[in-house]
Amino acid sequence: MFLDTVELPDDLEWVDEFTWTPVAQSMEYGATGALFIQESEKQAGRTITLEGEEDMCWVPRSTVLALRTLYAQTDNEMTLTLEDERTFQVRFLQSGNPIEVSPVVKGAFYSDEDYFKIQSIKLIEV
Repeated sequence: MFLDTVELPDDLEWVDEFTWTPVAQSMEYGATGALFIQESEKQAGRTITLEGEEDMCWVPRSTVLALRTLYAQTDNEMTLTLEDERTFQVRFLQSGNPIEVSPVVKGAFYSDEDYFKIQSIKLIEV
């Protein structure tokens, strides 16, 4: 699995893959009491939340720093390539924390070889 050129662990799970609906719908009652329904296909906005299990998704600190460099850029469209070769054009979902990680072994200082567990990566399809 890749986010642009950053390799991600294949054991990240896309947890909200089936919670998004591709149809936008609005309903409104007219003056006569008739119901007006408008529907259209959504062009973008699907959330892609990748999560790791407690004992999985370990990456070196250098990978975390590479992800941080990506999410620090504004207007940064990236290509997410899943293990099954599906691709999506995405950006980081900047509301909240787009990347949550924690060290595998806590310490005062970390080197690029120390490992971190990816808890979540929050993206939005554009």
